[in-house]
Amino acid sequence: RVYFPAHEPAVIVDNALRDELGDVLWYVATLADALGLTLAEVATANVAKLRARHGQRYNAGHYQGVINGKVEA
Repeated sequence: RVYFPAHEPAVIVDNALRDELGDVLWYVATLADALGLTLAEVATANVAKLRARHGQRYNAGHYQGVINGKVEA
């Protein structure tokens, strides 16, 4: 379980929600593959889009695994 202390009351992500997110990830990965894209390309493009949209307010450092526009496993 993961707790998000910024929310009151704390939100608990349980195994069922984790499993559903896994399904979403599988669909995204399958669609990206069908389009000839890697998940790294999709994530990098998303970071660029968010930086363009939000400017200084967007901080990729808040998102684990995304560093300098590169997705790290």
